[in-house]
Amino acid sequence: MVILGHLLSDNAVEFINRYEKQLDRKWRYDRLPYDAPSLGDLSYDDNNYVIKIKKSVTGDHFDAVFCHEFYHAFQISRGYPTVMPNNGESSEVIEYVNRLNATVLDLAADDVLKKHNVDNSFVVAQRFRQAKEQSRRGFSRTNAQYAKDLLAIDLIINLHGVAMTQKNALLQELKKALPGVYDMYSAFMEKVEEYGFGTAEGCFKILGYVISYVSIWEHCHILYCGNQICNLQQFQDSLARDRKVENKLVDYFVDHRDNYIGADSIMG
Repeated sequence: MVILGHLLSDNAVEFINRYEKQLDRKWRYDRLPYDAPSLGDLSYDDNNYVIKIKKSVTGDHFDAVFCHEFYHAFQISRGYPTVMPNNGESSEVIEYVNRLNATVLDLAADDVLKKHNVDNSFVVAQRFRQAKEQSRRGFSRTNAQYAKDLLAIDLIINLHGVAMTQKNALLQELKKALPGVYDMYSAFMEKVEEYGFGTAEGCFKILGYVISYVSIWEHCHILYCGNQICNLQQFQDSLARDRKVENKLVDYFVDHRDNYIGADSIMG
């Protein structure tokens, strides 16, 4: 399979074939310019997913970036939750929400790529370099609460897949410089491990917990199973009805199964 002039590896082709059957839309691809801020991007409308890859991404790196974005299309098809800013929110809220969504969904994408032997190690290394750069500049210079909140969620993904010795060394620096951010990161990671990020329900719980922790329910909401979760009470009610939430997710796909390619595989 050749995409944007790149011959995909057998592992990448197998990956696409595995998840393509479960997409609820057709898909196509395009390029991002050289100066794009990200390596890849996924957008979609009622008919198509559009996977865009930065022009500078070539060689072995292409497989990982393309499959990463392709898996996000699968997550959307499977009803994974999305945090949305309320109308008229500030640029800070919009940035935080976007970074939170990316962090939680990227955790699962990383692990799935690894499971399918699509090498994502260069992305892990790139993220860790970002974390080290933050450390080099000095965590203590991160003064504004907004910057601290962003740092905590950035570290969740930037330290994911990093060797334990390297991760612990950086976290010790963080603990000395910004104990509040260290505690926030630790609290988030406890819930990531408790809920898991490999299912839509687990991601919903993680997102709701983080939003509750930083107290921004009045600025955003979660789209999940066709509903808007708009406040802490609604989130807590959902947690108290775990089985009903799970059954509702199943019902959602039963009601929409005619829209899905490979619906039997989705329900199986």
